[in-house]
Amino acid sequence: METEPPEEDVTAEGSLELGQESPSVLGNSTDVKVVVRVRPQVLGTELQPELASCVEVDGFNSLLVRSASEASNMEFNWVAGPATTQAEFFKVVGRPTVENCLSGFNSSVFAYGQTGSGKTYTMIGELPEELDLLPPNAGLIPRIFQYLWKRMPEVHASMLADTVTSMVAAGSSPSSSCSQEGGDAGDEVSSGSAAQPSLTWLVRCSMLEIHREEMYDLLRPSSSALSLREDIRKGVYVEGLAEKVVDSMQGVLAVLRSGIALRQAAATEHNAASSRSHCIFTCHVESRFMEQPGLVNVRSSRLHLVDLAGSERLRYGLGGMAPGEGGDRQLKGTTSINTSLSVLGLVILRLTEHQPHIPYRNSKLTFLLQDSIGGNAKTIIVANVSSCEACLQETLSTLKFATRARNLVNKAVINEDTNGDAALLRLENRRLRQELALAQGLVAAGSEGGAQGHAAAAQQLEQHVQVQQVLGLLSEMGKHNSDLEIALEYSKRERSELERSCLESRQELAAAQVSLQQTMRECRGWRHKWFRLDKSSSSKLSSTNTSIDVAAATGTTTPGGSRTPPCTAAGAPLEQGAPGSTTPHMLKHAAAVHLSRDAMARFMQLLLTAYGRRAAATCCLA
Repeated sequence: METEPPEEDVTAEGSLELGQESPSVLGNSTDVKVVVRVRPQVLGTELQPELASCVEVDGFNSLLVRSASEASNMEFNWVAGPATTQAEFFKVVGRPTVENCLSGFNSSVFAYGQTGSGKTYTMIGELPEELDLLPPNAGLIPRIFQYLWKRMPEVHASMLADTVTSMVAAGSSPSSSCSQEGGDAGDEVSSGSAAQPSLTWLVRCSMLEIHREEMYDLLRPSSSALSLREDIRKGVYVEGLAEKVVDSMQGVLAVLRSGIALRQAAATEHNAASSRSHCIFTCHVESRFMEQPGLVNVRSSRLHLVDLAGSERLRYGLGGMAPGEGGDRQLKGTTSINTSLSVLGLVILRLTEHQPHIPYRNSKLTFLLQDSIGGNAKTIIVANVSSCEACLQETLSTLKFATRARNLVNKAVINEDTNGDAALLRLENRRLRQELALAQGLVAAGSEGGAQGHAAAAQQLEQHVQVQQVLGLLSEMGKHNSDLEIALEYSKRERSELERSCLESRQELAAAQVSLQQTMRECRGWRHKWFRLDKSSSSKLSSTNTSIDVAAATGTTTPGGSRTPPCTAAGAPLEQGAPGSTTPHMLKHAAAVHLSRDAMARFMQLLLTAYGRRAAATCCLA
């Protein structure tokens, strides 16, 4: 058990000297960071480091990949070798993520890789039994939130110290009662008089899964599939998704446990309990720092922690189950997973090629997380790979995806509002000054003109009030009109995007229909051929049986001229292989039956291919 990752330097294969600061490893640029984590070879529950490996860690950011024909070297932002512990991995990936969130940057961490490569172990791992102790196998999510609650009071104290320093430098006298003690999220930190600086944290968590292109709320077991919406102010959001306000590590663990219990899982060839859905744990962190009355600094950030479903070929997706034993349902699930991951790869490819159209809407995964892929976020992609030689093809596929993702550049900015309250105060101050000047002028005019002057002043004041009301109404109408214009422009862009996406889907559907028709023609040809062969073999079998019956009843003449008894004539060709007139017929019949079986197998294979193409076309339309 441990409460904090060790601070001493560790120099293991694929590890860093952890005394260094993590940001110096991944950098502070807005490029998407790619980290490769190599899973050690495991047989049962025992590590097997002596087994042959298809990858080798070659430095802190280099990976050597060996195949049967060649060896290639690939470079990433960091390569975590099989000896890397969860605590070491958190120091490099988790700490910068928390610091980015506290600074107001949207952040994301993706775990991508084949089934059984360690994605869920990396992201979730083992959840702690006690709140103040983390087990050695705890993953990124529990470690991130433990570090978040540790850092929030420290950030608060630092902001208060900076405020006091600036006030002293400006010549004002800060209140001696101003406290620097932290507090839990959701509670106001360092309260006191209204003039004292204060900091308030608000942390909200949600958890959903995307299963077969349908989204489900993992915090509400009875909820039906949810819908994605896009708003001009909110951006892309999930309608009806429950959010829990958490004020402690205990609240986060409760959310995690309830969500994990509802997640879809199934057995595959590489994993007995493989996650068959994409799981997205989202945390909204908001801080409101009031430096002085009327001046509030609001920072908000969104953290996506994503455990993607395993990427794999279809032959791995059924886990050995035949159709009718749950295999059909699992085949559809694997097809859906591969489709969404293919769209993710296509989006990254289009972004790196600077294409004008990015197909975010082709999958709910990419549509929901589009800010994390080429948008306003600092993103880290963790590519989990297996070092087993049997997984070489899947490992190469994952590394190619990771190499392409390294070329992504996001546009992350701090989500901060420091002008809202101050601007309102300035407008109110200007209005009050104008009214004061008007009132003073009216009073002066009334005192000079007597009763008549007072009446004129009152009338002028009433007209001024009416003018102010009309101006206020016009201002509101102007704001409303501006919002409508923005919404109209947004609707036009959305319609154009939908029309383009619809055109692409129609083209893909047309191509799929042509392919399906060709496959069905081949199937009909094989079916007719099989029927002809079956009919021919049945006719030959009937003729052979007749010959056998005649031979059994009358006997046959051997090549030497002697008669064979009836029992010998009937039994020899079948059991002993003795020469007889029926042997060629039997051989032809056996060949015909074998050929008809091959034709039937080919026919079933074509049917499965047609079914797969039709399912892919349906996914494209959806």
